[in-house]
Amino acid sequence: MARVVKEATTLQRQALIAFLAGASTWLVAAGSIWLVARSRPHDLNGLLLFFIPVGLFGIAKKVTDFTLIYIRGYLGERRVFAELRKLPDDYWIFNDVTIRVGEDSAQIDHILVSPYGLWCIETKSLRGTIRGKENERHWTQIKRPDSGRTRREKFYNPVAQNATHCRRLGEYLKQHLGVTLPVRSAVVFTGAQLEVDTATPAVSTRELRGVIQRSDTQACLEESKLRVILDALTQRERPREQPIPPAEDAPTTC
Repeated sequence: MARVVKEATTLQRQALIAFLAGASTWLVAAGSIWLVARSRPHDLNGLLLFFIPVGLFGIAKKVTDFTLIYIRGYLGERRVFAELRKLPDDYWIFNDVTIRVGEDSAQIDHILVSPYGLWCIETKSLRGTIRGKENERHWTQIKRPDSGRTRREKFYNPVAQNATHCRRLGEYLKQHLGVTLPVRSAVVFTGAQLEVDTATPAVSTRELRGVIQRSDTQACLEESKLRVILDALTQRERPREQPIPPAEDAPTTC
């Protein structure tokens, strides 16, 4: 089983906050109906009070929609994390990592470190059918509800998005350790049907481990060098005035 260095995620906190906000809004809306009904207003001004709970219920619905997005995203990341944990124990998992290089930053869903190198993994918890190609700026999400019209929504190419994350991670290791390593990319869709054409792996959750293990066939990092990288990622929030010293035997390629 792969080892976990960082398990908690920002989405976990966001999902909890969104759930509490949604539940509170529904309680306020229900309470307003009870108060209005109890007052039994008969004049015009009193009857206008009935619009208050109507508005509150509309707000509660919007908050609930956002809550479901956060919860779906969190559950998707947990599914990918659970799949990564099934890898052998020479893999280390970092969840929800923010990498900063100068004024630039990247929020990476999962970083996988092993003697075979590094992976940068982006999780997408979208539903429906996903269509896109490697070099297209935008991909398309096609939703086919049980009733109503089919909806098509554009979103930024996740392969390009994760390529930026990989580049930022590579820049971070180069800046702090003098390490030049290729960072491989994978995009995982946890609940969608894929119709994509990419050289970069864009796969379902159940396909992820196979993609990683078929690629990781030759070790390129010695134990001492691997520990230097793990320490750098673990202590990445260290202030700039206390930079991580580069290892004398830091690797230059992989």
